[in-house]
Amino acid sequence: MQNADTIAPGTTTITSITSQSGQFTIVWDTVTKDELGNNLTAGDSGITGFHIFRATESQLTNGDTPNWYGYLYDTLSVSDTRYI
Repeated sequence: MQNADTIAPGTTTITSITSQSGQFTIVWDTVTKDELGNNLTAGDSGITGFHIFRATESQLTNGDTPNWYGYLYDTLSVSDTRYI
C-alpha cells in the first residue's frame, strides 16, 4: 500500500481522576506526539474518538479481558478531554 499511515499516535495520559458524591471525573491530555516522539499538528493523530470501558475487578483476569467491548460504557468525541 503506497503512502500508508504506519506510525501510530502516542498514548493519551489520564491527568486526574476525582470523585465527589459518588460521581467520578476523568481528565486526560490530548495526543501531541506520535509513537516515535515526533510532534503532531492539529488533526494529524488519526484518533477519531475515545471509548470508556467499565468493569469490576472480578470481571477481569490480571486487569485484562479478551472482550473489552463487552464492557463498553460510552463513546466520546476526539475533542473531549473530560468525562463525568
